[in-house]
Amino acid sequence: MDINNINKSRLNTLLICVFVVFYILNSGWVCAQNSDTKMRYTKELDTLWSKDVFIQEVSENGRWVTVKELNYKSKEHYFLLNSETTDAISLGQIVSNRYSNDSKWFGFIKPDHTFTLLNLKTEKKRIFKNISSFEFDTSGRYLVLKEQGTDNTHTLIVIDLSDMNIWKDSGVNEFYWVNDTAQLLISKKNQEFSKIYLLDCIKKTEVLVAESKEKTYDMIKLGRSGTSIVYIEQGKNSSTLVNYFMETGKSYKLNDLELQEFIPLSSISHKNLNISDDGLSVFFYRISDKDSNLKPSSMEVWQSTDPWIYSRMLKYKEQEQSYFLTLWDLKTNKVIPITDMEYPSVQYNPNHRQALIFNKMQYEPQYKQFEDVDLYLKDFITGENELIVSEQYNEQGFISLSPSGRYIAFFKNSFWWIYDSITHQTVNLTEGLNVSFERDEVSGVKDMKPFGAPGWSEDEKYIILYDNYDIWLIETNGNTKERITRGKESKITYRISRDQYKNDMNYLHLLNNHSGISYNLKEGFVLEVTDANFNTGYSKWDETLGLQNLYFNNKIVSDVLVRGGYLIFKQCRFDSPITIIKLNLNNKNAALIHQSNSKLLPFDLGKHEFFTYRNQDGIPLRGLLFYPANFKANKEYPMIVKLYEKIIKDDLLFKSPSDYEYTGFNLLRYLTNDYFVFIPTITYEVEYPGESILKAIEPAIDSILKKYSVDKHRIGLYGHSYGGYETAFLVTQTNIFSAAVAGAAVTNLVQYYHEIGWEWNKEQIWRLENQQYRMGDSYYKLKEAYKNNSPLSHIEQLETPLLLWTGKEDYNVNWTQSVSMFMAMKRLNKGGKLLLFDNETHYLINPDNQEALSLETFEWFEYYLKKEWSY
Repeated sequence: MDINNINKSRLNTLLICVFVVFYILNSGWVCAQNSDTKMRYTKELDTLWSKDVFIQEVSENGRWVTVKELNYKSKEHYFLLNSETTDAISLGQIVSNRYSNDSKWFGFIKPDHTFTLLNLKTEKKRIFKNISSFEFDTSGRYLVLKEQGTDNTHTLIVIDLSDMNIWKDSGVNEFYWVNDTAQLLISKKNQEFSKIYLLDCIKKTEVLVAESKEKTYDMIKLGRSGTSIVYIEQGKNSSTLVNYFMETGKSYKLNDLELQEFIPLSSISHKNLNISDDGLSVFFYRISDKDSNLKPSSMEVWQSTDPWIYSRMLKYKEQEQSYFLTLWDLKTNKVIPITDMEYPSVQYNPNHRQALIFNKMQYEPQYKQFEDVDLYLKDFITGENELIVSEQYNEQGFISLSPSGRYIAFFKNSFWWIYDSITHQTVNLTEGLNVSFERDEVSGVKDMKPFGAPGWSEDEKYIILYDNYDIWLIETNGNTKERITRGKESKITYRISRDQYKNDMNYLHLLNNHSGISYNLKEGFVLEVTDANFNTGYSKWDETLGLQNLYFNNKIVSDVLVRGGYLIFKQCRFDSPITIIKLNLNNKNAALIHQSNSKLLPFDLGKHEFFTYRNQDGIPLRGLLFYPANFKANKEYPMIVKLYEKIIKDDLLFKSPSDYEYTGFNLLRYLTNDYFVFIPTITYEVEYPGESILKAIEPAIDSILKKYSVDKHRIGLYGHSYGGYETAFLVTQTNIFSAAVAGAAVTNLVQYYHEIGWEWNKEQIWRLENQQYRMGDSYYKLKEAYKNNSPLSHIEQLETPLLLWTGKEDYNVNWTQSVSMFMAMKRLNKGGKLLLFDNETHYLINPDNQEALSLETFEWFEYYLKKEWSY
């Protein structure tokens, strides 16, 4: 075929599509402006919409906002918003962007490494080519650029923004701004020499930190207070740890031989370095020389007597049992081992004089998601280990260290406890309170999660705790216990809303080490507020004024940032595209500063309501029912039941109509094609997860059929992951569904119990005995129960056409689970289909596969739920 004819054909098709879209949209605006009747949506418009919107950066004065709109197949697009005028500057695609702290300058890098510096007052630009990274100093006066050379070298460009004077230095590898100063820490490395030096941008002077022709400098770490620099000086056969103090210009060194005087057969590793704010405590990982000569083997030896399976043991040995945290104390010039083979795991803060140490394998095997451990407090001065708590569950969120390290809070046996390292006393903080601090939504779990402990007061007088609805301030001595919100009475949930983008790396570091975040109670904090119907907003609490309402509406808010007396945040609902809102904290006035997908507004995207029903045991439950767009009460519609445990706030998030979804299901695709969609809540009984599903769903559908315009012969069922299991089981128990789709489903609990989750290098046993699958005990004690709760065990009863799908690299729920179900269906001549996707895991990432799955799913339901059905 002639290529020109093909191109002409494509061009004609494109022109027709453009005309149709133009006609529909323009007609829509007229319709929306002159009638209460909203327009009917058509699939031809799908390509117009963005997938999601993200607030990337906000200037310190709150005036400027960088927004990223993520598209389905095309590249993301960035906008620079003026939040006062709502003017938007299109930036196209960029790879990084940042504002100066004085809010005068904005910089961004494009994919072609072009850097643009924009004066936010004059709107004048300056362009630089071949820039790989950039940073403003804390004052906003200086800007540093890293320019990529043609010979793989870098040039540092330092700009004084007050007069635009430029200074350059070539051959640079890395640079760091020294905290709250106009000093740059710069490292150079080439074939001739290595060098570290400090550049004073005001005086234009250099201070040499280190230079060598034979040695290199790695792992450079600048202390947070800017007092010292720590790095590893690497020789031909040895490593030396160096701590350089900027005020005195002195360097202190510890090499491998000196380390071995304290800890024999040890060497300095390159795993990680950390330093206290005063620069006097340097933390590094030593490696045992006994382990350095171990050779890898092509044969794996799986021992049934090992605490863990081979793959998990190997990862643990490589990451924790081979590296041991060590303190180099410059006050005493001593080296102190913190972890060892007996207690190889640690949680610590470099500013503390003690650390939590433990052995993850102490009580293994336990077949739980996380380990029970004995927590010891290691004193760096005395070297003593003090037992804090025995058999403590080691999941993040169960343990919190106070900012100074004095207190260790832990959640155990449904209570919050606190240990005081000065008095050596342990206090039950929540005993006697007529409220639960334990999340019980996953029945059968032996280690129920707490609602949370988001932080401490700055003076450590209080720890902050969550119950189901409210926030508590509880004195660390256990005396005063105050509930500072009143959500329980009206079923409103209050949670501290952390600024998502400020000091994020430090926040994540603290979280990973169980270190508590501190709050100034006089200044207070912003709270995210959610009611029982997932209406949301923000409030503020402080010590003086108490709780103050700021903003509340029937949409979902998220991603808040606090800048210059303003809140900047996202809001949306399934039928309302994402907007960016700016809220003045003084007068509480809210302004729309960005509307995504504005041309969707004239279209009817359905509506929703909450629906109450009872399961077969009489327990009241709550579901979420979405109406089809352009609903007419005198017609009966098909309905899709979408399964996954219970309704959550995310069920109401906006997703524009599209076939590019990770799991092949787009809510608006079905609502705009004459479907009801129902999301139920299921309550589970341990040992009977399958029966629990049936007990909830059949009464729910019966109740819907009595009240709503749903055709009982046109009901479909959809689920993915655990929802896929629920779907696969349900269609073997009842014939109320005319079609079903189950993605990444567990279909045989007996087989699943004996499989490995290769993505995590862990056995799957814990999921069944002590987590989502809620069996509550070993297969070898409950063999019949495992079989009875397996969809495959009831395959003979399957009458519903079932579409199965999975990724062929899915090792979260092993993809062979879907194959087993399909083979049973094939052997028994059951109606169904299996879709396997190459190079995909638990969720589909390739857009072409997403589109294929979405179309297969939609056409499956269209065929079985709409044949002989007319509008």
